[in-house]
Amino acid sequence: MILNRRINLIWYGRGILETECDAFALFDNATVSAAISEVYCVTDPSSNATFEENTWKTSKPSQLAGFTHLKCGNLYVVVLNDQQTIDIPEAVVVHGGDSVNPADIVSVLPNNDGGTDPEPEPEPTGDCIPSGYTALIITTNQVGSYECSIGGETNTITTTMDLVNDTKIYYKGTLTPAGDDTSSFNFKVSGNDNPIMTWVGFATLEFTSPIYFESATLGCYKSTEDNQASATELIFAKVETDEPADEPADEPDTTVTQLTCFADGNVTGDWTHKMIYTAPAGSTSETQIERANIQVLGKGTGILTQTVTDTKLTVPDVADTITQDDVNAIHVVNQILDVADAGTPKSKHSFCMYFSTFQNVSADFITVGLVSKTQADGGLYEGDIDFVTVDAGTPGGGNNGNTQNLHAENVSFKVFVGETDSAGTCINPTEDGGVSSFNF
Repeated sequence: MILNRRINLIWYGRGILETECDAFALFDNATVSAAISEVYCVTDPSSNATFEENTWKTSKPSQLAGFTHLKCGNLYVVVLNDQQTIDIPEAVVVHGGDSVNPADIVSVLPNNDGGTDPEPEPEPTGDCIPSGYTALIITTNQVGSYECSIGGETNTITTTMDLVNDTKIYYKGTLTPAGDDTSSFNFKVSGNDNPIMTWVGFATLEFTSPIYFESATLGCYKSTEDNQASATELIFAKVETDEPADEPADEPDTTVTQLTCFADGNVTGDWTHKMIYTAPAGSTSETQIERANIQVLGKGTGILTQTVTDTKLTVPDVADTITQDDVNAIHVVNQILDVADAGTPKSKHSFCMYFSTFQNVSADFITVGLVSKTQADGGLYEGDIDFVTVDAGTPGGGNNGNTQNLHAENVSFKVFVGETDSAGTCINPTEDGGVSSFNF
């Protein structure tokens, strides 16, 4: 049974207790530690036990005194952490209808024999999620970015959906991800190729039962595949309910923002880093590109640059997490910006440059460019963007002192037309026709 209240009074044990009921371990269980704050045993067989001995706490999971398992044939008070749920299969919620008098609580006898029959076990979330499913636990969250644990590994989900207060992901059985930390895996809704969620940290997923997500505002969705040994993405279809035909639930929010436009999952290829320029509010085609509005990010690792001096983006002072490839990426961006400065780069819109770095003593130039075409398309007009760099470094420390012989490859762009925190249009320069990209 899914426990979803802050304080739950439960009887533990279904069927014949001697042959059909197993104890439930409270210690050494990550799901329990995340969901449960403490458990008090109401019917401990030892009448001399103290309150402390009758209480199990997450902070003392394997204490010598007290207990470490839910045992069949006992009554417990289970206190959950805020906004958490947990599935305890042998649990039966003890209830007394609308009464607040403890004497009116329905009796639950050993082997469920006699007494008032308990009410049917409710589904965990209305008519959508079948019994036996577990909600994915979100461990930490920021705006648009959430951390969770899958297969014992910590992964990040980027999405515009609220995975704490509105939307929950449910699974049954095991989820087994595969792929390196820079890989990504997309959730999509059938008929829409834009990801609604991007999971960073794995490329394929093995699952043994359908996966669901349910939103209080958007409704219930189920994966179109019931199981897969090595899925490269998940497609979801809406689960039909008994709602009146004239009151259909809203479709998932596919609003395009700068966050979703520049998401890792929106671009394929062998890129490893991205440079994001965020246009200040009120920018025009004459607004100059300033380093203070530029960030360098690693694929799946977040912002790398720490501060901005007058002329350079600086490498963060986190030697235990930053790699040499990250340092090279920041150097390349500084070299690109050095040469762009000579032409006074301007942009009305925010844009993202995806790229990777390499070292080659025989390569002559770092050359990238992003300029508006002569016709309007997708909200772009001639002159809206003028970001061009040519000859950003020659071998042996020539132009601009590129002594590392660093160069950029696997370059592509995305342009976001709209205010930073509002809905807008995401333009792919090589496909949508609004921008011309060249020399990469």
